[in-house]
Amino acid sequence: MSYKKMDLPGCMGLLYGPIAPRILSRWTMSLPLRAAAATLALAFGLSAASSVGQITSSESFYLRGKLVQVAGVPSWSALPGDEITAGDSSLMVTFTDGSQATIATRSKARIEQSARGQILFRLLAGDMTVRATATSTTAFYNGTSSLRVRPSEEVTVTFGNSSSAQSAVRRVPPPPPPSVPKPTSTR
Repeated sequence: MSYKKMDLPGCMGLLYGPIAPRILSRWTMSLPLRAAAATLALAFGLSAASSVGQITSSESFYLRGKLVQVAGVPSWSALPGDEITAGDSSLMVTFTDGSQATIATRSKARIEQSARGQILFRLLAGDMTVRATATSTTAFYNGTSSLRVRPSEEVTVTFGNSSSAQSAVRRVPPPPPPSVPKPTSTR
């Protein structure tokens, strides 16, 4: 196998040294190698998680174990596998099918995806209020118990309570609108 000599701009030659022409030159890469690289790129692109909804809060919250400061960015993408913990304010998750889940202050929930691709929203601690749409495909759980939510009906639960105790729990209010930073004068 022969490789074409290639002059690399700037520091590329320093970074990649003598193997750079083999790696970076598309003209000298063999056809099977190019096909394998394209297949891998496509596989990784298709396996990337896509957003299943938006998380909205007026205060900081935890997403995937990291503190999210919402200053100026009140809405964040929700992905399968996300674990969400509300901070000093409730937060709302609006799913792509229009369903909504509002989790109370300091409550915790997780977004999951079943093997068939269905989105599951599971309360892990605290309180939540959910509302499904007529075309909802999102399933809601209180721990391991499935919640029966009729279209346009609000259901409020506390973690660990059975579905029959739903009416005894106070509705979780939606988060207040995010504060907008006041513009500063340029004069």
